[in-house]
Amino acid sequence: MTKHDLPMQLLSKFPKERLFQFMVDGKMHAKEEGYHGFESREPGCMKAFYKAFANALTCLDKPVDLEFICKIHELASTNVMGVFGALTPGSIRDCGISPFRISSERFTREGILTFLTAEREQEMGMLLGESLSDKEIIFKHNDESSISLVKENKIQPNLYFKPPFSRVC
Repeated sequence: MTKHDLPMQLLSKFPKERLFQFMVDGKMHAKEEGYHGFESREPGCMKAFYKAFANALTCLDKPVDLEFICKIHELASTNVMGVFGALTPGSIRDCGISPFRISSERFTREGILTFLTAEREQEMGMLLGESLSDKEIIFKHNDESSISLVKENKIQPNLYFKPPFSRVC
């Protein structure tokens, strides 16, 4: 018996339709009404998810390297339709995506400050939002005025993340 046998035996008894709960938080799971919301928005995602999850479980003793990540991406995105469907399953995205909203339930002031003050070797993208006086804000890396607005809680509860890519798919 290997060190992974007992956990694998327990997982095999877990209802397949509930394995998805390991991957999303409780609020999101409830909001999406289980996996049904994800599947209705991204047809094929659940079948692909289970393929990727099963593959990951068989590789517990292997290192997590780029090849492994690309394989998981390929399995998790092949035959998935919808807005977030991957153009090239198994490949690293090298083109842009549209900015997307981050609801206030998904960020904290501490998280924004960490993002704004992180030592960055490469551009991670930017945060956009509005101040409480409805003025647009571009939260800049290590910019004291942006950091002050966040520290003083003078921002609207909705932010947008703009990825760092310049090309559009």
